[in-house]
Amino acid sequence: ATVSVLNWRPCPTMSNLLSLFPDPEEGARIVAACTSAPTAPPTLDSLPPQDYLDATVVPILLQGLEALSKAKTDEDESKRPSDALEYLAHFLLANNPQRDPPSPPPPAPATE
Repeated sequence: ATVSVLNWRPCPTMSNLLSLFPDPEEGARIVAACTSAPTAPPTLDSLPPQDYLDATVVPILLQGLEALSKAKTDEDESKRPSDALEYLAHFLLANNPQRDPPSPPPPAPATE
């Protein structure tokens, strides 16, 4: 969004900001916290457990569960896989976004 030049107002000065708080010390503390340099985004190691799982496991797990719910066996299109956990495990291993792509298989030995 663009700001019209007619709506532009100068930023309030520190004294104007501090006058908004009944307690000047608390105001100074809040203003200092708000105007300090931005912090770096959190790393995976610093996230709480729920946020860590939401960022790393939940997206691929939901995809795997969706694939499992739609899966049919090769033998009978009306049946689901007999071992749901094994199916899900294979899906997760095959679709792990944090794993390097599988390397191509080695060339077959030459036959004479």
